[in-house]
Amino acid sequence: MTSKFFKPIAIWLILITLVLIPFFIYEKDINEIINTLISNNNENLFALASILFLILASDIFLPIPSCLLSAMCGTFLGPYLGFAVSFAAMSVSSFLGYIIGRFFNSLALKIIGKNSKKIETLTNSNTSFILFALRPVPVLAECSCVYAGLKNYPLKQSAFWMLLGNAVISFVYAIIGHLGRA
Repeated sequence: MTSKFFKPIAIWLILITLVLIPFFIYEKDINEIINTLISNNNENLFALASILFLILASDIFLPIPSCLLSAMCGTFLGPYLGFAVSFAAMSVSSFLGYIIGRFFNSLALKIIGKNSKKIETLTNSNTSFILFALRPVPVLAECSCVYAGLKNYPLKQSAFWMLLGNAVISFVYAIIGHLGRA
């Protein structure tokens, strides 16, 4: 009975650990690089938008403070372009996470073992909510996308909920960043 609940928790812990380890190792260096790149390019709008996009899109691989970068998009690019850059970058990161999850699907099924059908039933009923609701939550946002791929949650449904969540959070942070300029 306890193994039914332990294995899904173990998968989440593994995913969270894989995301947190680089964060603790490289956080200071990444923040310094971000600050340097932005301060050196704040007069060239295209270059700044490109840098913010690339950094934010790499959130699935690196410990990027995505809420801060999304707000910076609004601060430096304005509310409309800031929203567009943040939304596009967060969506790229989400889809990369989903693809990573799909690639490691067989490994996840081996870890889950005999309980895969039961766990799949539970997660399918909640995956939509998880993909949407966890978008603003550091680490768990990325893990939810990987988890959807691991569980072979349909790409069309995953895309809808990830894009909706990314749109909401990108809009909010772009507005916050723009209003914080004054």
